[in-house]
Amino acid sequence: GEFERAAAIGEELLEDDPHHRLLNRMLGADLYIAGHRERGSEILRHCIALTEIDPLLGEAERADEIATLYHLMRDEVSAISGYERAIEADPLNAHAYEGLILIHRGRGEIGLADHWLQVALRRELELPLVTGEDRIEEAFEPEPATTARKATGELAKSRERRSKWWNFLKR
Repeated sequence: GEFERAAAIGEELLEDDPHHRLLNRMLGADLYIAGHRERGSEILRHCIALTEIDPLLGEAERADEIATLYHLMRDEVSAISGYERAIEADPLNAHAYEGLILIHRGRGEIGLADHWLQVALRRELELPLVTGEDRIEEAFEPEPATTARKATGELAKSRERRSKWWNFLKR
């Protein structure tokens, strides 16, 4: 219920420092997820430009962060390219493998998803978002319309799954 107020504060802070990369990322993601797609995309694209030139980031971290922002905006082609760039820079970047697997599974490209999963497993990487019991895809499986939430425990599990998704996107 405080989203509008938080967004207003974020935009005020950006007036003081329009090139603050993390503030742009937070505000852009919040706006985009809340349905303000055009404004959120505008801010996220500015964040991508800032990320590309940030001298404090290594190539793998830079590519992974950019790919994640494209993934958030549902620009799958750019996200795939970014995650592949991150893996090229750091073949042990588990987050980039998870991103590729999630995108390819979401597109129904199971062969490609399995390819990236096998590469990651050969490198002995842990991929809890795509292989664990609480893998991230389960966070988006729709509940039957006739089934209401039965207990507080079920609501807590739902929040935990959404939290995992948000943590994935924040990287």
